Amino acid sequence: MRIQILGGILFIVTLGLLFKSDLVSAEPPQTADPAWFQCAQDADCVVLEGECGWRAVNKTYTDAAQRFFDYLRPMVECAEGGYPEPRPPAVCRQRQCAVPEKDEGLGE
Repeated sequence: MRIQILGGILFIVTLGLLFKSDLVSAEPPQTADPAWFQCAQDADCVVLEGECGWRAVNKTYTDAAQRFFDYLRPMVECAEGGYPEPRPPAVCRQRQCAVPEKDEGLGE
């Protein structure tokens, strides 16, 4: 009987920890992980709405990076015109995802 009760308690605690870890992972990260910005080729990168403008990140980390940028946005005072249209392409420059400047040529 004691073993069944202890087994039941252990099961409930395990379930609680699993659900808690799911909730924690949904919270925005407190810092940007450098891995979010690393790339080997242009296809590794995607453009997101950053804290004050377009930001390029590795597409593997899209959800975590977007949660982080959304978390920062209300705390940052930005200049006008943060998200000019159309959305720019993401490129990989020196193993870092980047948003090219308007006058920067692509494919060079």
